[in-house]
Amino acid sequence: MVRATEDGGFWALGLAEPDPALLLGVPMSTDRTGRVQRARLTDAGLRVGDLPLLTDVDTAADAARVARQAPRSRFARTVRALADGCAR
Repeated sequence: MVRATEDGGFWALGLAEPDPALLLGVPMSTDRTGRVQRARLTDAGLRVGDLPLLTDVDTAADAARVARQAPRSRFARTVRALADGCAR
C-alpha cells in the first residue's frame, strides 16, 4: 500500500515482499513522488490500497504544522524543545 501526502509525496509503503527495484529511480521530495510511486507499484502488477491523507515533514514549517495538529505528542514536545533551543 502507498498513500500520498498533501504535498505530493507519500508517507507509507508496505510490501509483502520487499523489492528495492520498486523504489529505485522514483523522484523524492517532488510534487509527483506519490503518483510516480503508485504507478511503479501498479505497473508491477501489485494492488495498491489507500490510507488516510496526512502531512509529511520535509521542512521546519512542516514540523511546526504537524506539531500543532498533535500538540501533546512526543513529536510536538521535540519540535518545541528544538524551537526553544534555537531561540536562545
